[in-house]
Amino acid sequence: LLTFGIFYEYVLLDGHRIIPTSRLLRKTAGSSIVKVLLNGQYYTRELVSVFWHAQSSLNDKTLWAEISWMRKAKCKPFMPDPWEKYLELEIKFCKFGRYHDLDHPDAPPQFIKFNQISCQLAHGQHTSMKPKLWITTSMARVCTLDTSSYILANQII
Repeated sequence: LLTFGIFYEYVLLDGHRIIPTSRLLRKTAGSSIVKVLLNGQYYTRELVSVFWHAQSSLNDKTLWAEISWMRKAKCKPFMPDPWEKYLELEIKFCKFGRYHDLDHPDAPPQFIKFNQISCQLAHGQHTSMKPKLWITTSMARVCTLDTSSYILANQII
């Protein structure tokens, strides 16, 4: 392996600007919450960084993403659930500020191929009651480009 890589300031995915948390000044989730396809299932995750790592003897153009795996919430803040009738909105709940421990043997991978990210998620915080939650919804229905396209910007070496 070569000892350098290229990190990106942001990525445009389906017309949405996604800024990894490692590039945000406030280090908050901002626009970095994404929907990831892993083993045939979709998950709500936080994008930490986007990079390309050169490897000698390989002409590999794979773009990589570092991911923090948010913990799914087992409860819902409202009963009855007002979004239950609207599955197309893909409303999901995650524990606020809680992530999977990467040292755990069952932990999902920290690095994935960028093309496993299907779209950006809009999110809000529900912190007025316990437990505190992140609430997300898919932005896939407001795509402006072909879903297979992405644009990289501001390379940092």
